[in-house]
Amino acid sequence: MKNMMCLLFSMLLTYGYSQAEWKTFNKSNSGLPSDTVNSIAIQSDGSRIIGTNAGLVFFDGINWTVFNRRNSPLPGDTVQAIYIDGKGNKWICTNNGLACLSGIQWKVFDLPAEGVTVKSFCAMTMDTAGILWLGSCSNGLVYSYIDSQWNSFSLEGFGQTVFGTRQIVVAPDNSKWFASNGCGILEYNDNTWNIWIKSTSGLPNNSASSIVIDSLGNKWIGTYTRIMKADSGLKTWTTIKSITDTRAMMLDKNGVLWAGTYGGGLFDYNGQTWKQDTVLPDKNVKCLAIDHRGTKWIGTQKGLTTYNENGLGTRDILPASASILVFPNPSSDSLNIRCGRKPISAMIYSIRGEFIRSLSLENGLNQSEIRSLSEGIYLLRVIEEGSTRTVKFVKQ
Repeated sequence: MKNMMCLLFSMLLTYGYSQAEWKTFNKSNSGLPSDTVNSIAIQSDGSRIIGTNAGLVFFDGINWTVFNRRNSPLPGDTVQAIYIDGKGNKWICTNNGLACLSGIQWKVFDLPAEGVTVKSFCAMTMDTAGILWLGSCSNGLVYSYIDSQWNSFSLEGFGQTVFGTRQIVVAPDNSKWFASNGCGILEYNDNTWNIWIKSTSGLPNNSASSIVIDSLGNKWIGTYTRIMKADSGLKTWTTIKSITDTRAMMLDKNGVLWAGTYGGGLFDYNGQTWKQDTVLPDKNVKCLAIDHRGTKWIGTQKGLTTYNENGLGTRDILPASASILVFPNPSSDSLNIRCGRKPISAMIYSIRGEFIRSLSLENGLNQSEIRSLSEGIYLLRVIEEGSTRTVKFVKQ
């Protein structure tokens, strides 16, 4: 038992899980396959899904599992947007198409297809009716998808040249809001489009890259030159900060606005004062996310940084699913499997869902030989009383 605890403690130190407020992961100190982080999504158990320029990464606090075109059906290695729907399905936009991962089953959309003329999307969300909305990276085309049916909309029909949709958010009334590069801010509600551009609103320009809707319905809008705040009806506009190229914004549980810029780094605003956070490894912020413990995750071109005002302890990195820990991962000969309690059953599956074999696991530290497995990605499914845990591991 003492040796096991020393081993786990050593692992945590290796990954840098200390009581520091800031921690940066990159290719040299973690399982990230690329330093460029384009998107981050937080699962219900607190684990992270990370989109990079070299694949899709699942990070449970200990294990880094990478999916790419060589080891999975993922259509492209550059992952540009991730969305997790209410059923836990993972929707993944890549530079070469769209995929959906449901449990261990992949569905890849062969694009372009009927009704869809592009295959690369940079913005994605799902509304309360279960309709998936996607925005093209390079033009004014927006698509909706449900029940195998695609519908297309052209934002350029409003007389503006559009160079891509940067973000789509859904308001509590199920209206859809689009931040576009060239067409300002658009709303789609009850089959009606509304548009706010520089000449008809308080926007300083027509290049909007991010939008956040607060609990009062106010719209916080990041543009190429300023961050603006508009009231719920977009009648009154206020300049919050003159800042260049805001790429991502979010509001934390305390109402603090976090703004990531391309070239200027990360800023936060508590309603009265602005603070620039200068510890990031790179000033090009590409995405932001907040997990269930309030830890901020910041994706840049030089790695993934985490921040928590109260310090980053081990439990701020590890999600609820960490009652099952698998290490080392990847491995060539054996796996150490730590169980928080005795499982009812445990099974290994291929990444395509094919049953490989059963394991007999006890509470505590277990070891399983995997030399006979072919190289690739596998799933360890552990059934406990009241829950099922699935952990991905790589056989080298």
